[in-house]
Amino acid sequence: MMRAVASRFGLLEVAYENPEALETKSWAIPATRLLGTLYVATGVFAGRGATPEDEPRTAQSPPEQ
Repeated sequence: MMRAVASRFGLLEVAYENPEALETKSWAIPATRLLGTLYVATGVFAGRGATPEDEPRTAQSPPEQ
């Protein structure tokens, strides 16, 4: 699928002399899907970091003059 998209826009022709002869390794597509899934899962399950509004105030206010 990606080859069709890249070929349609002429991206492979710019980078390679003979793009028709390119072959995808058998592990490339499953590995790419796995990495994408891990990336999305990391973003979903990482959660939000603590913001200053979420943390209790521990610092004292400056003295009034």
